[in-house]
Amino acid sequence: MTKRLAFTTATIYVFDLDHGGSALPADTGPPVGLARHHSRQERIDLTSPVSWATKRSRVRKFDHNERMNLLKAANYSMKEIAAFCFDAIDIRKSRLATLDEIEAKRQARRRKLIHNARRLPQHTADDCPLEQDTKT
Repeated sequence: MTKRLAFTTATIYVFDLDHGGSALPADTGPPVGLARHHSRQERIDLTSPVSWATKRSRVRKFDHNERMNLLKAANYSMKEIAAFCFDAIDIRKSRLATLDEIEAKRQARRRKLIHNARRLPQHTADDCPLEQDTKT
């Protein structure tokens, strides 16, 4: 007997853009992500024709000015937006420092391996007893 499962309804939660989230721009400016709480909820019937499936949107990256304007539109003051920018700068610096630490540890490990490899005696095929047995 085959078991089947069918979904008839889907709930879509729509979130506005807001400060923060997990998004931190790589270059400059304040982070913009999704708001903590959804602003709208939609229910769609999955058994009806798929007209809802044609509404597609793309995730895109905003430049510095666009992020500033989005935060202004979300009723943040310029002082708050400036604070967001300074926080983002601190986070970027911290991430770079962490990457530098990781690279320094990697280089130290590499130097130690090279140093230890140079200290090991170099062996030849004549030094290996198994190789000597096969020659005779």
